[in-house]
Amino acid sequence: MNARIDLGCSLGEISRLNAWLADRFAEMGLPEKPAGNIKLCLNEAVTNTISYGFADRDGAEISVELDIGDDKAVATLIDNGVAFDPLTVPEAAKITDLETAQIGGFGVKLMRELSSSIDHERAGGRNRLTMRFDLG
Repeated sequence: MNARIDLGCSLGEISRLNAWLADRFAEMGLPEKPAGNIKLCLNEAVTNTISYGFADRDGAEISVELDIGDDKAVATLIDNGVAFDPLTVPEAAKITDLETAQIGGFGVKLMRELSSSIDHERAGGRNRLTMRFDLG
């Protein structure tokens, strides 16, 4: 099953994304664990894109494509925001105490841990973040 949703550049769109994902997961009978992993990774990626990807939100284009097969799912976020490759983000430091904890980097860590692979491409003024998830 292939599906696509176009999103506006507002954090309110996350709830619309989640409703859309729930419908796609139900249509495919996707088990709770992989569905939750996909949702969490997409929420993180889309939130970061909306929050940091656009100096001017006019003309922002954000879409999510979802391809669910028998043994794998592929979630792709495409946007025309600033060039950003999350794969270049260093591994987040382990938190040892709250006083020295650094903010940032944990969303990318989460995406790395919950997906089976992540790829990023910048072409034609667009970021294309592809996350793959094993379903078996």
